[in-house]
Amino acid sequence: MAHQKQLKRRNSKFPIVRHTGKPSVFTCPDCQGTLFILHEGSLVQFRCRIGHLYSPESMMEAQDENVERLLWSAIRALEEQSEYISQMAQQLAKLTDMHRSGEYVTKSLSSLQKADAIRKLLTDGLSKSAEVARSFST
Repeated sequence: MAHQKQLKRRNSKFPIVRHTGKPSVFTCPDCQGTLFILHEGSLVQFRCRIGHLYSPESMMEAQDENVERLLWSAIRALEEQSEYISQMAQQLAKLTDMHRSGEYVTKSLSSLQKADAIRKLLTDGLSKSAEVARSFST
């Protein structure tokens, strides 16, 4: 490609890719590296240092997938946090520290509420996406 130079690393089979494109404010959905904006005539593409390449449409799809994956990860983390804090509350209750145990129960419930809010956002969004996709196919 005219917009990049490949330099060989010493003792490596993998070339370093240099871009003449401008760094963008966006990060690669696959590796979180800086994306460079490349122009080939009227065609716009995004490429990171690793070599992941996106058209504007594939970039939008990759960002959607990345956001959904991260939200599901947030749900898992919040539910794990809630379970851990709940177990801590039980231990404190056994030690008759009811005040701290109650604080932990409140924090555990808060984590579950946050996870439920994100889950609702995701499932409502997925339902709406399916409706939109069906409307385009008819």
